[in-house]
Amino acid sequence: MTLDYLKNLLRIDFTDDDSYLADLIDIAQIYIDFCVGEAYKTDDKALKLADILLQKFVTDMNTNRSTTISENIKQDRIVTTTLDLLSNYME
Repeated sequence: MTLDYLKNLLRIDFTDDDSYLADLIDIAQIYIDFCVGEAYKTDDKALKLADILLQKFVTDMNTNRSTTISENIKQDRIVTTTLDLLSNYME
């Protein structure tokens, strides 16, 4: 995911947060790779799933300005399922 793509997705047209947003992209990608490995990167469909997950993580982190999740929030089944699917790829 590029910074320009993310800014378009979030409808951001200023440059003040560019460094912060670029960091969010990197952090989300690292998180996904640490959770599931990198074997999924050989499959186009898996890459699309990972990209959607990356978009969700970055959007959530930007919107909430935090990675803290309150106790009353339920587990996101789509995120869990997607991470499970991506982790099934063997290196």
